[in-house]
Amino acid sequence: VLLKLQNVAKTLSEEDLKKLFEIRFRTQEAYGKEGRGIGLTVTKALVLLLGGKITLESANDCFTVTVKLPDCSGGVLTKPNTSI
Repeated sequence: VLLKLQNVAKTLSEEDLKKLFEIRFRTQEAYGKEGRGIGLTVTKALVLLLGGKITLESANDCFTVTVKLPDCSGGVLTKPNTSI
């Protein structure tokens, strides 16, 4: 399973990209807006628990979150990645 979420017309600095998975981290632009800064932290933990991978990319006025999950159509995950 492959899922890509994009925010067009939005890029993030390399410094922000490195911190986005940290609990309660919010970019300067996010202050004063709704949110707690835990969404990507929780998402990463769940994706890894399911044996998947999550990546972030920011380029060409576009911010992209990519989630790859293994095929578990047989109903069993064989080797979850639990390192966060």
